[in-house]
Amino acid sequence: MNNRIQINFATGCLIERPSGLFFFIFEKIKIMRVYIPILIGLIFLSCKTPCKMKTKSSIDNRTVGTIHVAEENCPYYILVNSGAEELINKKLYPVDLHDKYKKKGLKLAFVFTYSKAMSPENCSIDGVIALDSIQVIP
Repeated sequence: MNNRIQINFATGCLIERPSGLFFFIFEKIKIMRVYIPILIGLIFLSCKTPCKMKTKSSIDNRTVGTIHVAEENCPYYILVNSGAEELINKKLYPVDLHDKYKKKGLKLAFVFTYSKAMSPENCSIDGVIALDSIQVIP
């Protein structure tokens, strides 16, 4: 049997399909040349995307404060108990605080960003914040 590939040059089609062990191995290697770079790329993508798991250390980095309601001409504010040293004993007004958290004396652990929103009128607070995450502390 002739193991050479014969091609019809007018149509570009094979006249006779080659066979044999060498052809089988050669075709598998050509297929692997495509799939191996794709597989390596997927492995690198999965390594670059870190899994965000909640650990005790991420809770420890939060700011902890107590809710105060209807005091000092403010509808509500958070008095910071612990967290960053420059925030302790500061009054922060959260603009997006859900009603279920507006309870006097409720302790919260929270992560925030400063907001450009206006503070309530006649309310003496140290900063207006937007809460990114909240956790009630019993």
